[in-house]
Amino acid sequence: MNRRNFLKNVAAVGVGSAVLPATRSSAREESQPIKMALLPAASGSSKESQTMKVAFHPLPFSPQKAIKTLENQWLKAVVNEDASVSILDKTNHFEWQMGPVALQEDGEIELGTVWLRREREYCDQYPGRFKVERSGDKLRYTVIDNIGVAKGSFLCDVSLTDEWLYFTITDIEETLPSLVFPTPVQSDDLIIPLHIGKIFSKPIEKRFVWQMQGDLTMRWFGGQKAGHAWIAIEEDGWADSMLLATQLAVSPVWLKSLGQWTGTKTIKYRFIKGNYVDLAKIYRSWSRKNIEFRTLAEKMQVLPALKNLKGGKFVSFYQALPRKIRHDYQDRLSAIPENIQELENKPEILLTHQQLKEKIRLCKKHGMRKGLFLTHGWINNGYDGSHPDIWPPEPLLGSIDELKELCKEEDPFFFGEHDNYQDMYPVAKSFPNGINLNGCGELMRGGCWAGGQCFILNSRNSLEYVKRNWEFTKHMGFKAMYIDTITSVPLYQSFEEGNTQTRLQDFEGKQQILKFFYEKGIVLSSEQVGEIGLPFTGWQTTDFVPEQGVTIPLWQLVYHDCHFISRACRPPAVLKDLKTAQAHVLHDMLYGSLIHLYVKRDVSVGQLEIFSKLSYVDEWHDQVGTEVMLSHRFMTEDRSVEETVFANGNRIICNFGDKPTVFDGKKIEAKGYALFKSLGA
Repeated sequence: MNRRNFLKNVAAVGVGSAVLPATRSSAREESQPIKMALLPAASGSSKESQTMKVAFHPLPFSPQKAIKTLENQWLKAVVNEDASVSILDKTNHFEWQMGPVALQEDGEIELGTVWLRREREYCDQYPGRFKVERSGDKLRYTVIDNIGVAKGSFLCDVSLTDEWLYFTITDIEETLPSLVFPTPVQSDDLIIPLHIGKIFSKPIEKRFVWQMQGDLTMRWFGGQKAGHAWIAIEEDGWADSMLLATQLAVSPVWLKSLGQWTGTKTIKYRFIKGNYVDLAKIYRSWSRKNIEFRTLAEKMQVLPALKNLKGGKFVSFYQALPRKIRHDYQDRLSAIPENIQELENKPEILLTHQQLKEKIRLCKKHGMRKGLFLTHGWINNGYDGSHPDIWPPEPLLGSIDELKELCKEEDPFFFGEHDNYQDMYPVAKSFPNGINLNGCGELMRGGCWAGGQCFILNSRNSLEYVKRNWEFTKHMGFKAMYIDTITSVPLYQSFEEGNTQTRLQDFEGKQQILKFFYEKGIVLSSEQVGEIGLPFTGWQTTDFVPEQGVTIPLWQLVYHDCHFISRACRPPAVLKDLKTAQAHVLHDMLYGSLIHLYVKRDVSVGQLEIFSKLSYVDEWHDQVGTEVMLSHRFMTEDRSVEETVFANGNRIICNFGDKPTVFDGKKIEAKGYALFKSLGA
């Protein structure tokens, strides 16, 4: 059958049934045959067409009909045969709607690569509708595409427990490669814990999927409408989930684990009068009961050096970059430098141990009164040069005794090192032991970094390398460790026979790595923010660029008192003049964060002079760095003026606009701020 005849047949059978009245389309319940062309056959074999049975259903465009009604003192929920749900928040006299459509993917979303293709195309997806029928005390949902083809089904127990509306999903048919469900709650704003948090008040024109942990830092999302709000919290199956968002609609995406559907997927919704601040507080309350939760005050009791970051600064230096290898340039289709033989001969030395000691002295001379110094690239062959086979340290930097001398920083300062237990490089002697295998049985490739293209380790094996390397480093005297990527990357699977890893096991394995060092008395950090690090990290290093009017501090509203947050300040761009530097740290003031001076190659005395004039950030951090963040709000219609309030009564108003403004009797200059300190602060 040629393409034209096939489309004609589909139009007659599928789309035609969609536009018929319900009474006439009921006959379409019965499966109908479609002639499908065979793939080209081998020589001598038959090329005759065959008949394929495809289950067609009438598309549910008729008026919605209730199939289940639930009610208690807080909520009334009516589930309809087309999967739409009407929800009445009885406490606040407000109605919510979940529509009949959830976009579904035709194929696998996650293909075993280190990074997901987040932006999705129309050709990847179809508008999924549902046929809902009773199945005992549960409901059976059949997913139907936009031409009436049944794609698969699942069971769902829809129930009420106190203020919560639960959807408990089981028995998902293997014919569904993934499942987007429940359908979106109709909202005016979307509240998504994307990195530190975002509010989407304008339609998202493209379609995106966001991964748990890699993109989504917490297990909840929500929405707002007319002074009311809703929150959804993923419980069972959260590690095998994503979010799909477009326009002003968002739904959870459930994924198979190691290629098959397993376990139960549970998500619960609550509806309130309020906004994203109230949603964050609901999640904080849930988190304290359901996630290992440790505050900064508790961590400081175990790790006294962590106190040096309260009102302090964080300065990191690169000491060495790895040898440049000819084939790396060839692999990237890049021009090979004329001096490649020289570059291949040894790592590039940026700061020896003695030179780093002098840079630390200069930082102290130019106003750094407390905080952390950290080295990148101290390992064999420099930064990213040999992970996880880091020992011995790069000898061209100086002796081990000189490195130990750097580690002897005393209060109110301390010294730490960079390491990585997610990435493995082919130059490592341990390669390829412990690397994840994807579903095709191939090694999982990672990104191309300073050491070339890396591969991604199974967390179970990473922990073995951690314990091995600790025997080398435990006598060095490092008091802090920045473990790269571990809290910022998605959860990975491995299909290696006898050493499989689920996403949940990856989460738990990464926590075991952090726990190991935490129990050794090391102050820990990693990249961005995420609940993997919540019980163990003392500070989190971020480099997000705030999007005015969109970025909101959801993470801080939930976890501000659990670890410090720093945001990278790079000398060439940020410290070119005082005005630029002050504008950069304005968000650090708003969020109660500490400054991170990120020195990739060098920092000049002039740049350190500018850096020293940002000490007001340290003073404010000393006041609010360990406090719970109580609230955040936009104070102008254009969202250019923002306020945060902390538990000790301190608050700050920041003006990100281009013109001065006045609030509470204080004039606030453009790119300026006003502090309102409590009497006890």
